[in-house]
Amino acid sequence: MISAALLLTVLAAATEGESSAGARRYAIIIGVNDAFSAGQKPLSYADDDAVRFYSLFRELAGEAALFTLLDAETQGLYPEVVGEAEIPEKEAIFARAERMFAQIAADKARGISTELYLIYSGHGLVDERGEGRLGLRGGTFSRTELYERFLAKSPAAVNHLIVDACDAYFFVQARGNDPNVDQVLSARAREFLDRQTLARFPTTGAILSTASMAESHEWSEIKGGVFSHQVRSAILGAADADEDGRISYDELEAFVLSANLGVKHQSANRAVFVRAPERDRAHPVIELSALARAHRLRVGPEQAGRIAIADDQGRRYLDLNKAPGFSLVLALLPGLRYFVSRGDADFLVPGEGKESDLGLLATVAPTLRARGSGIADAYEKGLFSVAFGPQLVDGFRLGVRASADPVLVVDESHPLRTASLITGGAALALGGVAVGFWVAGDGATNSYNQTLRTGSLLEQQRASENVQAWDNRANIAVGAAVGLGVTALGLLGLDLLDVRF
Repeated sequence: MISAALLLTVLAAATEGESSAGARRYAIIIGVNDAFSAGQKPLSYADDDAVRFYSLFRELAGEAALFTLLDAETQGLYPEVVGEAEIPEKEAIFARAERMFAQIAADKARGISTELYLIYSGHGLVDERGEGRLGLRGGTFSRTELYERFLAKSPAAVNHLIVDACDAYFFVQARGNDPNVDQVLSARAREFLDRQTLARFPTTGAILSTASMAESHEWSEIKGGVFSHQVRSAILGAADADEDGRISYDELEAFVLSANLGVKHQSANRAVFVRAPERDRAHPVIELSALARAHRLRVGPEQAGRIAIADDQGRRYLDLNKAPGFSLVLALLPGLRYFVSRGDADFLVPGEGKESDLGLLATVAPTLRARGSGIADAYEKGLFSVAFGPQLVDGFRLGVRASADPVLVVDESHPLRTASLITGGAALALGGVAVGFWVAGDGATNSYNQTLRTGSLLEQQRASENVQAWDNRANIAVGAAVGLGVTALGLLGLDLLDVRF
């Protein structure tokens, strides 16, 4: 006879499985290439980014709506969505939102869990009253409207905001000519969201990026926004460091920050702000199981380094730099064949079947080779140059937690500045430690290569384990340094805000 406790456990597990399988996700996706203020440049790929997000989210149970005007090139690349894209006008967007709210409320009444995504790619601007706005066709979408007409009315259990706005002044209230805006951008993003009542919505998470120049927002090699591409790569499985099939806000933030660490170009600087829903900080951005029809590409623990994926139409799909020692499962949307570039070899992912293993794929002629100069060259050399893995995520979380601990303040007149300097110094120290680990890892790699030529199998195995150990130490140090560095910038920004306002 089954005990009562065991029966309750089985029923609970079954109920949880039904809830996860029955969850419905709704998405409103907007892409606008137009410029809206002096000094802005029209974008080239905001419509491409919107289509790529749409292709992803329409695979989920629920509904996705696409609002963008596709240029001629994008229509040629994505003919299947030409008839589905609606003009990105404000009232049309809010009318669709109201219809989704009604569907979500009906789902909720039936006991179905719901999530709502608002995704935007384009330009931000600040009006004469200092209110942030997102550009639309023939108008704008204001900060107030975001809160009052969208978040306040949404009946979804969780809301997710993903905003890739290339104009840094979207988060600046009335100081568009402030020469120090780049220094305080991250802190002002946090201050902007908090003061404009995001705290009123504890079930809403936010993933935001800003950059001061259109050129640093987009990269022609991927025909899209760099940040949007990184976010998509993350939620398609590349950021699943703990291998649980759920992409958390922490994992996504660590993935994006690590992807940008190697970029050495002043005009490519950007600020990233990630905030999980306060009610449930562990709530994922997405669960990979929701992409039920996707092909699963397994990348084993022994497979590491730069990996780029494109589909059979030549459209860049996903990028990552994987650390060794853990596995990833990447979700490839159905209906296409995919090519994987890893090192000097390219591989074909078969179109048939539900899953495959990168280590077993057949090689093909080279298909993915990036070229560029200037910022594009900096992206090619620097993006995804730092390996991402569980050690880096753990180090990132450790750095954030350490910076939140009490700090001995020497100068009482500027406590935030002092805390910022101490935290920044710790970040630099950890960065130095990471460099030392990398140097040691290079030495271990050279020794490993030598054992491949002259050593025994046991010596080769020991040398390989030594290389992996140094890589793991370096990733932990990098993650902690990133967490401390982000916090130091935030503290410095808050200090400067106190002085300015």
